[in-house]
Amino acid sequence: MITIPSYGIPSLPQRAQGIQKGSPLADVLNAESIAYLARNIELVWPDFKAKEFAILAIDGLEPLPLMQRAEHIAKALRAFLPADTADSLALLQRSLSEPLPGEAFGLSMLFYLVHNHYLRLYGLSCFDASMRFMHALTQRATAEFGIRVFLAKQPTQTLAVLAGWLNDPSHHVRRLCSEGCRPMLPWGGKLPLLLQAPYPTWPLLEHLKNDPSLYVRRSVANHVADIAKVDLPFVLAQLNGWLPHADKSLRWVIRHSLRHPAKKEHSAALALRAAAK
Repeated sequence: MITIPSYGIPSLPQRAQGIQKGSPLADVLNAESIAYLARNIELVWPDFKAKEFAILAIDGLEPLPLMQRAEHIAKALRAFLPADTADSLALLQRSLSEPLPGEAFGLSMLFYLVHNHYLRLYGLSCFDASMRFMHALTQRATAEFGIRVFLAKQPTQTLAVLAGWLNDPSHHVRRLCSEGCRPMLPWGGKLPLLLQAPYPTWPLLEHLKNDPSLYVRRSVANHVADIAKVDLPFVLAQLNGWLPHADKSLRWVIRHSLRHPAKKEHSAALALRAAAK
């Protein structure tokens, strides 16, 4: 018999911090977190069949790894949310917890993987609604996994939206403009289109390289490092162009961008890193 945990505090991200140390990350997405997710939705949509959803979401969940658990729960959600995708996204957006003021997401990022997978599976048919939802979602955890299907299937439209977010007041949103379209995002797989010259994400990085937030600049450096793995001469040329007017923060971005070729003792990368100290 499946036991559905009783509802409690409607916002899981803080609660999730209590997961036992050493437990598999997949354990964050369990019967308890499903109950919190259901309660969050029920608070904004009283007609939501929370217990029926929880039963379906828990069924078959146990043996699945983290990403497959998130997809399994997202598919269960689809069966109980409004059939109109735009309506379901708007409802999910209303159910989100409060935006996070800081930079660290903790385990809340894993909880909101469900929402990322919902976007990935069903959002393509509602581009504008998906972008609105992503803008809100990334301020609670991250939308970097949800946005990648849009970059793969609708790259021109998606990059245009990201360009419009470059000056957003939220550092989480500005970071998404770099992190979400990293060509080799960890856990997110590769996006071959973004590794083709002329590199379509480079204008975004040019804008964000001097961002006031280290959180954003670190993402820029990691993004540049991805491109350097396939086209180091291009990256060296661009970073040499940055150097003459680089302040301390941008010099750090330059050095961090070249850490991989530097470890391989690439002479030009080592020289540029030394010049950026």
